[in-house]
Amino acid sequence: MKGRIALIAAMLIFSTGSTFGEVVDSAPGGFDLKLVIDIHAATEDVYAKLVHNVGDWWSSQHTFSQDSHNLSIDDKPMGCFCEKLPNGVASGIWRW
Repeated sequence: MKGRIALIAAMLIFSTGSTFGEVVDSAPGGFDLKLVIDIHAATEDVYAKLVHNVGDWWSSQHTFSQDSHNLSIDDKPMGCFCEKLPNGVASGIWRW
């Protein structure tokens, strides 16, 4: 869920066009949104900013190290969304 919110936030930050959203499902425990965003940028640029520059858009407040530039995303199947911690320890946040 945290990753979805971050991805949506990043998409909104990088968008320069129109954004439309609607609630497509709701329940007592949460809801699902469908967002349609026109991004006026090359696909490669958007991908690079989301994956290779995660520290530029992820909030440092939502990290263990308090520095979002310690985050990295392996852009491969079963890659790791990881955070470098003090003493060279790497913590896997999740894999996809």
